[in-house]
Amino acid sequence: MINSFISRVKKIISRKKNISNDILRPIDVRLCGNSPFSLSYMSLPRPVVCDMPLNLGRGFRVLPLELNSYHPFIVALLQASKATNMLATIRNGLETYYRFVQPKNPCDWINIQNSRSGLLQRCKPHALSMPWDLKNPQQWEISREKFVKDENLMFKKTLGIEGGFHFWGPVSNVKLEVEALRLSNIYSSILNNGYMRDDNQGSDVRAVVLKKNNCDWRWQVCGGEHRAAAALVAGYSVIPVRVIQIVYLDDVDIWPGVLHGYYSKSEALQVFGQVFNGIYPFIFQQWIGQLSKNVF
Repeated sequence: MINSFISRVKKIISRKKNISNDILRPIDVRLCGNSPFSLSYMSLPRPVVCDMPLNLGRGFRVLPLELNSYHPFIVALLQASKATNMLATIRNGLETYYRFVQPKNPCDWINIQNSRSGLLQRCKPHALSMPWDLKNPQQWEISREKFVKDENLMFKKTLGIEGGFHFWGPVSNVKLEVEALRLSNIYSSILNNGYMRDDNQGSDVRAVVLKKNNCDWRWQVCGGEHRAAAALVAGYSVIPVRVIQIVYLDDVDIWPGVLHGYYSKSEALQVFGQVFNGIYPFIFQQWIGQLSKNVF
């Protein structure tokens, strides 16, 4: 029994040493860009918390965080703020959005008509990967499938990605209810308790900052989509954000998506410009037309 206990302790110590070695082991980039600035993309540092203007933010990776935005969470919350039944109004607004906006692949979201590599056209929409992301499309697909399942379980729903993804449609009725509840709960909490944060994992809106050569910058939400939209509609113009990565336009040649060939350099620059300028996906046209009729 003692020997068994000692054996388990040795395994735990060995495992911790291996984890420590993995953290400290360098990443050899000599044959993959050969740039010291690869550090920012291949081995991300600890995050920092900053107060960030919401009007410089981009939700769902590309949508402006502004009150006049076509971001579906913002639209639904603005409608709900004037209604007597908040949850039902949010649900109806999201249902309309999910019915009209249904990309077939990541290219539909980033306005790339014919991807040079073809990989992004063959992927499922939730495999969306930005050119500067460390994760490739296949890794994002796996990661988001786990995320969706875990998030749904928080609302006691055993539902996977087959029920839909909150960025776009189609979604099942169960997923629609989950998203409406999430948005309603967070918005109500901010209205009643103010915007609160702590250092625990998942408590902050998380962001990637995109920086141009002239010091102009924007930031992408990469976690906390509901929170960012709810804070804006609740009247906040600035919120604390956990910054996990900074992307420099000058580094385009060493962005992982360019190095590994699922983006050409011109495609990567196009995506940077779309995000930076808050350009909507082409597939938003019907959704925007529906909003102009003010019909939910």
